[in-house]
Amino acid sequence: MKYGVNKEILLITAGTVWIIAGANILRIGIVTWLNNSEGWMFKIGEATIVFLLFFVLIFKRLYYKHTQRIERKKEQKNCPFSFFDVKSWIVMIFMICMGITIRSVNRIVSRLEEAGCVTVVGRHSTGKGRPARVMKIALPESLRWDEMENPFSRGE
Repeated sequence: MKYGVNKEILLITAGTVWIIAGANILRIGIVTWLNNSEGWMFKIGEATIVFLLFFVLIFKRLYYKHTQRIERKKEQKNCPFSFFDVKSWIVMIFMICMGITIRSVNRIVSRLEEAGCVTVVGRHSTGKGRPARVMKIALPESLRWDEMENPFSRGE
């Protein structure tokens, strides 16, 4: 490989990527929290427990695994993206896609609520955060078949 970076740059790159990912998750959490600030003491406790579980069970292990793998590299010039192995890149891409998908679905549910196509039983979703689990799907009055001409009839 003609172009490459040394081990120290790989470690700095990995740290930068994780800081950016963590800051983005923190931003999403703060925006969600500001939209619904009820029960803030419970939310602080819940966030602390979730953070500690993720740190101890996932992120600390990943840190040691990738740091050791980078330090064992023998080449002087490494691919700038080799701070993750293939499995970690797949996990990262999957997590990003799932996060985008879940937030997008929630926005769609919110728009369907506004249009009157979906009724969320319990609290209404705000388009940010988690939607309620149970939905009742109903067509608005303007789309009811009994009030419209049947498009499948043969003109009889």
